Amino acid sequence: MLAHYRTLPGSLESCCQSGGHLKREIWRKKVVASGSLVDHSRFTYWSDVDLAAWGIPDDRFYAAGGAVTGVSEKFRVDLFG
Repeated sequence: MLAHYRTLPGSLESCCQSGGHLKREIWRKKVVASGSLVDHSRFTYWSDVDLAAWGIPDDRFYAAGGAVTGVSEKFRVDLFG
């Protein structure tokens, strides 16, 4: 498992877990990855998972951010709308 820690495949796995969590727990229309997840030349050991989401109701946005930040122990997950 250590070989998977802090790697691009590991970050993509965290991204998929976070997006799936948003889909199950909080209604949203679209979630996409951004930053070093889509520009692999910028990915480093210190990279985080950046997600952009559309369709999250204003009164649920902070709940959504809190929900995705706890999904991965390996990567910090940032949500923006």
